[in-house]
Amino acid sequence: MKTRHLNCMRLLTHNLLCGPKGGYPLRLKVTELEELEAEFEADFVRRLIAKLEWSGLLSALEDLKQQGFYADLQLPSTAPPLDCTDDAVLKALHKVVNEIKVKEGTLECPVTHTIFPIADGIPKMIYEEGDTA
Repeated sequence: MKTRHLNCMRLLTHNLLCGPKGGYPLRLKVTELEELEAEFEADFVRRLIAKLEWSGLLSALEDLKQQGFYADLQLPSTAPPLDCTDDAVLKALHKVVNEIKVKEGTLECPVTHTIFPIADGIPKMIYEEGDTA
């Protein structure tokens, strides 16, 4: 039986979040990561391609690389086709969206510069007018 990781912010979750005034993508600063093991299913990953905001995903990966994480992990500069058969691309995408868990860190809105903490894998997205760093 596999362990479910309910309290975790994966990059898939990050891809869905925006700031209080629509700021996107949120800048990701990580103090603790955990790598999960998730079963690779090519069809599942292919279905995700259409749902992802590709530029936001690349931005999150670049944020991680600038902090010294996953320097060798590469994704194409544009989203692969929905019928992608390139296993290397699909496996890299699977790793990015399913296996990287942010345990501790922050998210910063590019519009308001509000800082949202990530604690124990959960982003705290509470905003009050006037909040900044």
